[in-house]
Amino acid sequence: MINDVNNLGVVVGVYLDSRGVLHGVVDKGGKFTTIDNPNAGTLDGQGTTASAIDNEGVIIGNYVDSKNRNHGFVDIGGKFTTFDDPSAGPGGTTPVGTPPSLCPSTYGTFKGAFSF
Repeated sequence: MINDVNNLGVVVGVYLDSRGVLHGVVDKGGKFTTIDNPNAGTLDGQGTTASAIDNEGVIIGNYVDSKNRNHGFVDIGGKFTTFDDPSAGPGGTTPVGTPPSLCPSTYGTFKGAFSF
């Protein structure tokens, strides 16, 4: 599923493998690269989703860990930084919105949501 396309035509999205695990994907000029957050779970319904990408290649997304808890992340050049809303309940943090609202602003901020 395609989630976002930046102004340079780079596409990010997610696919589901045969075991039901989610994997983020980047399509840059027909070259597909899988994005898996190293903290993501590897069971059915777990994994990584790439939600948005800016023109510098910064990717925003979420992953579901082995305890089925959502976490937001920022991927800058393959370096993943997790972000969790401290007010989030057991469901965790998931970035939501319509790209490019998810992408970092020039001030380094972005939008998200949490579940109770």
